[in-house]
Amino acid sequence: MTGCRWGILGTGAVARKFALGLKLANGAALQAVASRTMANAEQFARENDAKQAFDSYETLVADPSVDAVYIATPNHLHMEHSVLCLEHGKAVLCEKPFALTAEQARTVIATAHERSVFCMEAMWTRFIPAMRELVDLVQAGRIGDLRMVRADLGFPLNFKAESRFFDPDLGGGALFDLGVYPLALMVQLLGKPTTITSQAILGRSGVDEHTTVTLGYPQQLAQLSCSFQTRASNDADIMGSRGRVHVDAPLVNPQRLTVTSFTPRAPGAATPSRARGLAARVPCARSAYRVVRGFIGPKPQHIRRPFPGTGIQFEIEEVMRCLAAGKLESEIMPLSDTLVCMEIVDAARACWKR
Repeated sequence: MTGCRWGILGTGAVARKFALGLKLANGAALQAVASRTMANAEQFARENDAKQAFDSYETLVADPSVDAVYIATPNHLHMEHSVLCLEHGKAVLCEKPFALTAEQARTVIATAHERSVFCMEAMWTRFIPAMRELVDLVQAGRIGDLRMVRADLGFPLNFKAESRFFDPDLGGGALFDLGVYPLALMVQLLGKPTTITSQAILGRSGVDEHTTVTLGYPQQLAQLSCSFQTRASNDADIMGSRGRVHVDAPLVNPQRLTVTSFTPRAPGAATPSRARGLAARVPCARSAYRVVRGFIGPKPQHIRRPFPGTGIQFEIEEVMRCLAAGKLESEIMPLSDTLVCMEIVDAARACWKR
């Protein structure tokens, strides 16, 4: 496939960001947009150079000129609209969260398999160059055996009952809107956990506004926090037996990693601070300390991977690469990972009711 003609369901802020990403993706074109009203669809089409505008989602997915559809409708409609597109043979890129429950996710995945149509969750963070490099570093053993992952994402929001962020019927809540990003990273690095625990502070509308999730594995732990109540560090640390990688903020589309290597210290061995004090007291020890310091704590390595725009173009190019190769899933964001994430979300939400 030398080019891909895209349709977009929805005309909100997420759809606008995606349209900007299309302009940076090689071979991508915005063919059509659909909204609940023709006025919104036509305005979006004018502002984003779409060739067609529809006031019906069904009309767009039936259009033979559309190759793939990006689903940017509210969270509670993702399953319904994914199935609609797949049943019309349209490749699907569905905005996160992929669904509201694991059962809904299974319905979408089953439809994609039955119809033999490409389907992927729009977890765009996985395709950011720095995040691709992070995974390569970990898999290559650069930081030794993986031990812990910590990731936080939080932005303070003023409460508005009509906002999708705070409406439980629309799939609101910090975990659905923010927590799925670090969760997808943890599943990518560690796979399916053996234990899941979670705590949440529920707001006046009943959605989680401040949430922590801890994932347990045989030899590792992972913890995420997400919040509508405070600005978090919005970064991540991936810690191994011989080093760690710090992912700079913003976690959703970082441009820099910091890799720090270290050598495990035997019990009773001198710490860097004790060695430094010894060097100050013992003659001729200062130069020796400078040599030893290189083994104790080598300088961190900063890896910069800048890119134009927000980085959404990379997931778009991945979809088109898969379609050109005749693939039904992405190896980087497979449907199996999406399902594991939704199962974790189900388990986390169940913890809040205990």
